[in-house]
Amino acid sequence: MTRTTETPAPVSPEVKTMVEERVRQALRGRRFLGPWRSCCGCLLLNLCLGIIFAALIALALAKTGLVRVPFFSRFYEPPRPSRWVTPQEPSLESVINSQLARQRKNEPLTIRLTEETLSAALRQALPPEKGRLGHVQVALSDGVMEIFVELPRPEKSSALRLWIIPFVENGSVSFRVKRVEIGELRIWHRLVNAFLKPAASQSLEPLQNFSIGDISVQNGTLELKEVHYRSD
Repeated sequence: MTRTTETPAPVSPEVKTMVEERVRQALRGRRFLGPWRSCCGCLLLNLCLGIIFAALIALALAKTGLVRVPFFSRFYEPPRPSRWVTPQEPSLESVINSQLARQRKNEPLTIRLTEETLSAALRQALPPEKGRLGHVQVALSDGVMEIFVELPRPEKSSALRLWIIPFVENGSVSFRVKRVEIGELRIWHRLVNAFLKPAASQSLEPLQNFSIGDISVQNGTLELKEVHYRSD
């Protein structure tokens, strides 16, 4: 059986010219739309990134509880301290004086301060605007002081919470910030050092005339050990 090969029919010049023209038009259209497609893609990407960035900012603001942000604020819950402490007398100065009265001559003194006394001292050390603040307290546990300052708001209140570690430096009490939160938002703790140190120094002003050897924080109590009058 002989196999025959079909010869393609010749293409007329008119058809060939028409096909070539169609191809040229398609290529011109693709070159024209190419830059527009790239531009639209960049705009769409920037728009998506902008929406995500704005949503993150709105979420952060809502988590502070300081401002109300539509939709996001419905998930915010007012913060609470680890436990509630009621500030009460006696004052820090009266506690120190009463323990000094029982000190034997030239004998190192151990001063024990409760979280209720420290809460009252912190409340008194806050700036004049403290009348705008709500509940203020200090809770003590396992080497850490938890400071809680309520910030009242019309709908849901916010709060500043600090976890600090007290230590002795050159005979005086100093502090290292461990964690800071405003509302439910954790912030960079170094930002509050300028606020914390003056307030802490003022609240512990009755101790400025003493040299302290060591400090210990237990559940509900802060102990200042090897306390002497400063010689200078």
